[in-house]
Amino acid sequence: MRKNGAVFLFFLLLLFSGCQTESTADTAGDSGKENVYINGSIEAVMDVMTPEQEISVPVSLLWRESVYGDRSHGIADLDGSFGTARLSRRQEWYRDKEDTVLQTDDGAWAAGVPPAYDLTKEFAGRIQADGRVSSQNGLSSVLGTFSGMETVPVFDAVWDAQRKTRAQLALSPDLLDAVLADLGDSPAVCTTQEEGGALVSVGVDGAVGSVTENQTTVSLSVSVSFAWVRRGEMTASDVALPEDVTVSDASSGSGLFSFSSDEILRSLRLGGILQASATKDNFFGCYGNTPVSFGTPWSLFASDGWVLDDTCDGWYAFVEAENPSYAGTALYVFGEKGNTVTCEDVMSQGCFGYTVTRKDGGALVPMDWNGVTFGSTASDVQEIYGVPEQDTTVSDVRSLTYRYPTGTMVFSFSHDALYSVDCRSIQREA
Repeated sequence: MRKNGAVFLFFLLLLFSGCQTESTADTAGDSGKENVYINGSIEAVMDVMTPEQEISVPVSLLWRESVYGDRSHGIADLDGSFGTARLSRRQEWYRDKEDTVLQTDDGAWAAGVPPAYDLTKEFAGRIQADGRVSSQNGLSSVLGTFSGMETVPVFDAVWDAQRKTRAQLALSPDLLDAVLADLGDSPAVCTTQEEGGALVSVGVDGAVGSVTENQTTVSLSVSVSFAWVRRGEMTASDVALPEDVTVSDASSGSGLFSFSSDEILRSLRLGGILQASATKDNFFGCYGNTPVSFGTPWSLFASDGWVLDDTCDGWYAFVEAENPSYAGTALYVFGEKGNTVTCEDVMSQGCFGYTVTRKDGGALVPMDWNGVTFGSTASDVQEIYGVPEQDTTVSDVRSLTYRYPTGTMVFSFSHDALYSVDCRSIQREA
């Protein structure tokens, strides 16, 4: 850093340290810590250009946090767009010193470790002033650069999503890290109160990194906007855990939430970024990121919470399975052969077919068939699977049947929305 820049950085850090010790002692009890509402956003768009196609994947994080001394209440929303498909995740938390709780994806509150980032320190320590300072209406604005963006913890969920996308697109493992490093020092504006030095806002706009490797160019554009407002206005009620919240004893992990690799892969398929077509070898579909075939071990489903129901063991050619995580969805699993199948047959021999049906409003099982999933239209199926051998409609239910050397697939639609898929090996068709 230039000498002049170092002087201004030192001045800036003095202002920030002052805001943590002076500005909130009168309203946050005896802690002398912050009393402020923090809201901000991070937006990162990854563009991939190859000789065959151009792909754009934006991921954003919206952050809102009320801070009152040692306690806080925060909400973070993570969103990603993958072509026409979208993923979103929310995490909400309350913190009271060591007693912390967070809300999980299913809406239940659980004991855990919510994000514990001191955003004031994180941002202040990375602004390098270049000597340009302006004052207006009691505020001082410093122009400079934001360094080390790839190592700021609050960015982790965004970078994690982009890294997993890079992996599913089969790009070089080091390519995205090289792009992050190329971001370098990004133009930034930091504003503080002239009296007391309390942090007011940090903005980064126009941060761009780009790397080309083997005719593939990956670029990343990032914008950041955070504001510290309503200083001294927070009260204990703003950060208090609601009385009607019941907290379980189970830990929900630590750090920021994220999208799974399976979710991103499925979204890339559904969004049209990863093109897929059905063949005689891959028509069975996928559970999560794992291809399903005849003889697939039952453990694939069991590992996601599915349990075989033995109340009708040996009565039918299939066994019903249940999973409380996917209420409203029925799964019937076929054994290798025979008119009657037991739970032991399925667990020892594997799955040789299944029928999965999702009722209206049922939880979405992580299954797709070369990009087709529940809610897809008949046109979507025919685009991937081609012209069906049979196309029938009975009582407003349309069914498309496809036959392959080893088995059959039947897609059923209600109001042109896929709600049931039947997949059976050739010996199960009888």
